[in-house]
Amino acid sequence: MKINDIHYYVSVSSFSKKQEANILIKVPSDKKVIKGSLRFNYMIPVSETCLNKLVIKDISDEKYKILLNKEFRFCIDNAKRIQKKAHKIYEMVINNHKQILTDNSCDFKILEDGYRKYIEKYLK
Repeated sequence: MKINDIHYYVSVSSFSKKQEANILIKVPSDKKVIKGSLRFNYMIPVSETCLNKLVIKDISDEKYKILLNKEFRFCIDNAKRIQKKAHKIYEMVINNHKQILTDNSCDFKILEDGYRKYIEKYLK
């Protein structure tokens, strides 16, 4: 997701408790419905040139491949919701709307400063 012209990435976590700063990854048709979560308070800015694409079909562990496909499908199906949540959490953290959320989140402004310095030093 893009925030202030910077691409932010949120990782998939095995954390399965609903909180204000996450979205639970659910697959209603599965016995274990909750697969994990996207934890937006820990998202980080990353230059697209520093990313490596994961090719799910190349994963040898069949169970893990199935899980990755389900998580990926969830993200595709919920892309707008995910982007909206990312922007909301970002704004809440940088504007310190809730101290407990700010205290338990990455400092996005410091990360953005580091991101810009990295871009300037290594990618220009």
